[in-house]
Amino acid sequence: SSAASDVYKRQVLDHRVLRAVERHFQDRGTPMPVISTQQALVPQGAKVLYNPVGTAPGLFFSSGEKLLFLLPGVPVEMKSIFEEAVIPVVKEAVGEKRGAYQRTIRTTGASESLIAQRLSNVLKKAKRAQLAFLPLPTGVDLRIAVSAGYERLAQKEIRTLEEEICRELGELVYAKDGETLEQVIGCLLTMKRLTISVAESCTGGLIADRITDVPGSSDYFLGGVVSYADELKEKSLKVKKKTLKEYGAVSSQTALEMAQGVRKSLKSDIGLSATGVAGPTGGSPEIPVGLVYVALSNGKENLY
Repeated sequence: SSAASDVYKRQVLDHRVLRAVERHFQDRGTPMPVISTQQALVPQGAKVLYNPVGTAPGLFFSSGEKLLFLLPGVPVEMKSIFEEAVIPVVKEAVGEKRGAYQRTIRTTGASESLIAQRLSNVLKKAKRAQLAFLPLPTGVDLRIAVSAGYERLAQKEIRTLEEEICRELGELVYAKDGETLEQVIGCLLTMKRLTISVAESCTGGLIADRITDVPGSSDYFLGGVVSYADELKEKSLKVKKKTLKEYGAVSSQTALEMAQGVRKSLKSDIGLSATGVAGPTGGSPEIPVGLVYVALSNGKENLY
């Protein structure tokens, strides 16, 4: 800047820097050369950033909203001055922290493309905030990020976009940031004082595994039945032989009877079931690999 170039023409002796230079030579037991006095000459008008690990100081100029720092080239000295002097000056000048800020909204029950379509108008109104779509086996995570800016303003932008997304997606949103789907479900079951049991065919116990990953799940999870064989579906879950013969093991009817059967057998408030073709073999044109039926029974209504 012009202010910095003007002060460079006029140098003054900084006695604190001079004493540091003198101590440096005294510690080494050698006389200080006269030329070393030049290390204590600093531009008039500059703020001296004293060097805690060396002799060469850093310098700081300001011109309007511009900040100019000059630091010694020795890495350890530059780093020390930067951490102890430069960062505090910058923080004081801008008034707030600057950096990258983000928040994650977790959704389930809709594809990435469907969510993007529903949020098209919301995204048009976003300013500096950006939205990333992160598909997962449990759903789609939406990560809101402001890459730089004042913290207060950045967080305000994130909150505004977050509220609009949640309002638009409604019940598709199940959590924010680090909460998992099984943690949220466990919390809801605990709050409502309900118990759950599961009947699994194609998932082979994975649903029960996810549920019991949550500490304290024994308060609401009673157990499960893994029933690959049709005989076990009949015997343990009371699925009707007629249902299996008429509709097959992979059907909404069988899934529903599995959910009802495990709920009654384990005497839980809710019964959850899954039956399907996990693959990579076993599929057919009528029942392709990947087809899965999920059912839920609570004694009052059945969902599948």
